Amino acid sequence: MMELEESHQNEKKPFARIYNGLGWGALADDDIFPNIRLSIRGGSNKVTGHGHIDVMSFKCRIGNQTIIEDQRAGGYSPVTFTNRGHHVYSRSQAAKSTLFVHGLAPMEDGETKSYTVITGADILGIRLDGTGLYLPRWRRSFIGRLFLMVDKSYFIVVDASFAGGWQKQLEARFHTYGKLEKYKDWVIIKKGEETLTASFASLDKAKLSYSRGVPENGGRATEMLRWIGKSNFLVSAFNPGKIKLNLEVKKINKGISIHISGNTQQDRVIKVSNGLELMK
Repeated sequence: MMELEESHQNEKKPFARIYNGLGWGALADDDIFPNIRLSIRGGSNKVTGHGHIDVMSFKCRIGNQTIIEDQRAGGYSPVTFTNRGHHVYSRSQAAKSTLFVHGLAPMEDGETKSYTVITGADILGIRLDGTGLYLPRWRRSFIGRLFLMVDKSYFIVVDASFAGGWQKQLEARFHTYGKLEKYKDWVIIKKGEETLTASFASLDKAKLSYSRGVPENGGRATEMLRWIGKSNFLVSAFNPGKIKLNLEVKKINKGISIHISGNTQQDRVIKVSNGLELMK
């Protein structure tokens, strides 16, 4: 086992995978001994049992710690297995690390239009198409999330919405139980022996603010990062360690370019279409 682990540390085997029927996707820097990984929720919000309203959300794990996650529940209650059990805070959209459009979370019983694997030069990703998931009248206005693992080293999350006409409002929300070291547009998150640095950018004006979860049983609340912008695009970067990734977002024909610099193997420019497809 030690020899196998050593061989994977020397030559990692990254993967992006969709689990059809379950609605979950996964990104990781290695298929057996991952150090960085995301789990991504596509599919349907329809609750058929003890379910959560968590489509369009994700979790991020670094080493042996889940750093971006959900507000945890405090155990079972008299309403857990009723037809309103998913309305308690810890099972609702508000408790998930998800995307809000004009203040709305994905609809109950809604589902993603598609969830697919994306590949590029030293890039693996998963694209969620949430068009029609937030409001029936927006069924022709693209809304989506793109999760990218770059150089087997860090994650980029690109959120896009063209719903609401000329008015723009996006919020990417991230829950954590880690300790925060806060800066204007970035934050260092420390949990156990692991550290994750999150940095943020936007095509237009945006602001990083903070709140806390509100667990229904009065248990420990998450720290909540809220990247809120009057923009069609929000970009978030998650880099293991204490080094901030610098992000610069520019408008290009039919999409955006994201210039990434900092503690990376190399500076990168990633071009993404308005529909969150990778562009050359």
